[in-house]
Amino acid sequence: ERGYNSMRGHRAYLDRRAMRRSELGRATEDRVEKLLQKKLESGELVSYERYAPNSTDDAGGKDFCVTKEIGGEITSASFGVTISGKCQQDHRLKHPDIPCIIIPP
Repeated sequence: ERGYNSMRGHRAYLDRRAMRRSELGRATEDRVEKLLQKKLESGELVSYERYAPNSTDDAGGKDFCVTKEIGGEITSASFGVTISGKCQQDHRLKHPDIPCIIIPP
């Protein structure tokens, strides 16, 4: 029974940690969205889109898509954001074609 309670306690700890990191990740996405909104208002971007959590694009490693005019051509790029190097490594393995930017909390 002692081992069971210990495992249950550890599982509860991991669940709380995952929730905290998820909240930090969402807060980081909010910060990025505010920066992108400023870039849009200043005319540096044509548009941007923030993908909804747990959407198909989000599951594909994309948190945002930005559109910019470069040399008279409209170009779009998608990317993910994360709060840790470990998560960035995991992202690279799962989504090698999608860039991921580390933004610490």
